[in-house]
Amino acid sequence: MYFIGATIGALTIPAMSDIYGRRKTFLCCCVGSILMFIMQIIVSQWHGMWAYYIINLAMLGNGALSASRKSIGFCFITELAPRIY
Repeated sequence: MYFIGATIGALTIPAMSDIYGRRKTFLCCCVGSILMFIMQIIVSQWHGMWAYYIINLAMLGNGALSASRKSIGFCFITELAPRIY
C-alpha cells in the first residue's frame, strides 16, 4: 500500500505544488504524514479487521505524502540555496 500511495503521490502532488506553492504543499504533506504515522501507532493496538483496513489506508496516505514530500523538498531546498559563483 505504501508504494501504491507513493506512485499516486508522485503523479499528483508535485503538480499541486506548482499551483499552490511549494511551501504550503510541503508543510501540508509534512503535517499529513505525521498524522498518518500517529494513526498507525494508535490503530496498531486495536484488534479486529477494521484495524487492518485503517492501517492499510494510513499506509496508502503516508506513501502518497512522503513521496511528494521528498520531491517537493528537493526542489524547495534547491530554490532556497544560495548560488555559488
